[in-house]
Amino acid sequence: MCPSFVNPVNQNVEFMKSDQPIRMAIIGVGRNLMGMHAPCLIKHPRFTITAVCDTDPDALRAGRSYFDCLGYVTADAMLAAGNFDFVLVMVRSNDHCHIALKSLEAGYHTLVTKPWGINADEIGRMIETADRVKRRILFWAPVRWAADLEFLKNEKAVIGELQIIRRMHTTCSLRDDWQIWKRYGGGYLLNWGPHLLDQVMVLADSPVKSVNADLRQFWNPGDTEDAFKATLEFENGILAEVELTQSPIAFPNWMLQGKSGAICVRDAREAEVRKLKAPSAEREDEYRQNFEIETSRHSIKGDPYGDAKDVYDAIADELNGSSAYRMDSAQALEVAIVLDAIRESAENGLKVTL
Repeated sequence: MCPSFVNPVNQNVEFMKSDQPIRMAIIGVGRNLMGMHAPCLIKHPRFTITAVCDTDPDALRAGRSYFDCLGYVTADAMLAAGNFDFVLVMVRSNDHCHIALKSLEAGYHTLVTKPWGINADEIGRMIETADRVKRRILFWAPVRWAADLEFLKNEKAVIGELQIIRRMHTTCSLRDDWQIWKRYGGGYLLNWGPHLLDQVMVLADSPVKSVNADLRQFWNPGDTEDAFKATLEFENGILAEVELTQSPIAFPNWMLQGKSGAICVRDAREAEVRKLKAPSAEREDEYRQNFEIETSRHSIKGDPYGDAKDVYDAIADELNGSSAYRMDSAQALEVAIVLDAIRESAENGLKVTL
């Protein structure tokens, strides 16, 4: 066993560095237990799954068999039993906060999958609790490792001072699960909003000044939105549009406009960069003079949603103190505050000033 804690209920102990894998427990719901995290964690050398929890008997049975570990029907029973150092919370969105608080209070470092919480108040409570009990609260943010975001961070300087960011994601599907119901924290704003908004905020590198937004329900059943569009104004003057829509015709993923060029990214794989050069001499006899345009095309390599192994490597580094996770608590809270403002603007039909 990896002796990461002297006693998980002793709030005064600190996480101890170890060359052994971090013992991890997963609290899931239904098919979430065997979702995107499982294929990575089953073979990740820096983690070992010692317990899973799910109220769904079939999902619990599958999880126990897959990881060859202990299984629990309730989170309370699992947290009391221990035998792990780190807890992944991946239940329905409306349960994220109270399960994460239980995990932290029991003495475990905790990772919460998106949308992290229903609102900024919930995320603030998690952060405050983690600080009080001297445990780490981490928020799942794989798109910070996304290949297209890395490309844009490296290339944006070539188009001059950034003026406008457009981030769009197009889907064309029907859902029929808990994600279509408000009572469970469903809806595409909380499902996709944290990913898209966080990436835009990383590129803008400035606090959000104001938000104007709309939510729509195109064709998914349920009682919550399946599309949203938000216009953000940043304090440094950058204007951004963040949109998720339902359409059989896909929009580009990104459009960046700078003072001397633009970048377009399609399918998160192909990018076109156009740099502008002003005419060499002024000509008073012409109303309009064309720019010289230098065009380059690029293939973006890597995972468009972030490689889960890279993210879990970063989590392990954070937990053993060797390097910091790319999203800190303050940044997660800032994203949540803007998500709250998007919903407020859409519900009231007004611009929201932060």
